[in-house]
Amino acid sequence: AELAELYLKEIKKENIQNLIIDLRDNPGGYVSAFKSLSELFIPKNKSLGTYINKHQEVIDSPITKSDDDYVFDKIVILVNGNSASATEAFAVCMKDNLDNVTVVGTTSFGKGIAQKTAVLSDGSSLRYTYAEYFRPNGNKVHGIGIVPDYEIKLRDTILLDKASCIVDGVLDNEAYGKLGMEYYQDKIKAYQEQFDAALTYLK
Repeated sequence: AELAELYLKEIKKENIQNLIIDLRDNPGGYVSAFKSLSELFIPKNKSLGTYINKHQEVIDSPITKSDDDYVFDKIVILVNGNSASATEAFAVCMKDNLDNVTVVGTTSFGKGIAQKTAVLSDGSSLRYTYAEYFRPNGNKVHGIGIVPDYEIKLRDTILLDKASCIVDGVLDNEAYGKLGMEYYQDKIKAYQEQFDAALTYLK
């Protein structure tokens, strides 16, 4: 959140009124990070969802605490099937709390559970799930994901066909390197096209 705020300050200096937050291929991270990032945009005393344990008891129901939020006319959040966990929590909190947020892309991964790591006496560690997350509007995320307001699929790209570069059982490294470069350039171009399509929802 601290790094994000540095960019937001620069954006506001330039009087930019619309924002795209690109969360494609972001697998998530710490719950604390998603909460801190949400504080930058969402007004005070708004729900950031609910965490419920296996006994269906509420163990955490965080709300925003800061009055200092960055306001934009329109915000587009771009997601795909690899957007997961805390990334999804941030996206749904933005969507459920702000009227100017549009989610575009493809349905996210659907990981609405949270884990903790316990260090054991022998030095090993145990990672376990302690809660399921529900978005501010009460809906599940786990196993469902975020269905975008507007679906923008990534177009098909060329295949990285390693077999086509094998001659008499030997890999032609030069041909494979060239094919690999073409593959990644086409993939990056497709991602840019998807991003450019998301821009249309800011107009």
